[in-house]
Amino acid sequence: MISYESERSLPSDYVYNQRDVNLTFADHMHTSFEFLCVYEGEIDLTVDGMTYTVSAGRAALILPNRVHSYRTKGFSRSYLCVFSVSYAYNFYLKTREKRALSPVFPFSDQAAVDVLLSQKDEYLLKSVFYKIIYLFNSGADYEERKIPGFDLVEKILLYAENNFRKDVTLKDLAKEFSYSYNYLSGVINGALGMNFNTLINAQRINLAAHLVKDTNATFTEIALNCGYSSIRSFNRNFKNFTGKSPGEYRAGVKTETAPLQF
Repeated sequence: MISYESERSLPSDYVYNQRDVNLTFADHMHTSFEFLCVYEGEIDLTVDGMTYTVSAGRAALILPNRVHSYRTKGFSRSYLCVFSVSYAYNFYLKTREKRALSPVFPFSDQAAVDVLLSQKDEYLLKSVFYKIIYLFNSGADYEERKIPGFDLVEKILLYAENNFRKDVTLKDLAKEFSYSYNYLSGVINGALGMNFNTLINAQRINLAAHLVKDTNATFTEIALNCGYSSIRSFNRNFKNFTGKSPGEYRAGVKTETAPLQF
């Protein structure tokens, strides 16, 4: 059973910090990046069915929409950070149809972790996230994600990622995958806790949050670019997902904080 973490799938500038002893967690997925840094011991990380060992002095970056789990081997002490795609949207676009042959890389920058724990400045946070991505990407080899072997839920998520700018419906999805409308509706609601329309809107607002924050495009241009034919619908969905109007979001949004666990 795969757990879909909707609370870790916010399109706004979301950051969640967690410190653990003996981290063990079953299969789960979300639409955010996930960074794991191991200080002591070893943790087995499984991503899309492949298992890697993350030992002390090393880290791993899990890309969005990947099924992953953790299992401590004996003892471990670690730090984990989940951050939304809005912090590195261009990198997300470049890798969403790729799989890293290994997500593990050397990491010993405690100062960077301290910045993430402080969560004081958006731009400082973004610089740390890009440093993590640089360290990950500089040694990473990629291959195309093999769609035929994917679980149905992952296929649905990737379809939503690739088609959200179009006027797609659940009927289009049923035709694409040759399943009945009612069956797919049950799969999406059961696995993701949302309907297909909400899933599409989540992908649209992922892109919109990036464009509102990091470009000078008008809100009408952004709405059209993200698949909305109505600025009214765009404004309503943007506020539903981010808690802010597009204007408020562009003016500046503080990063969400989450309690630390240790």
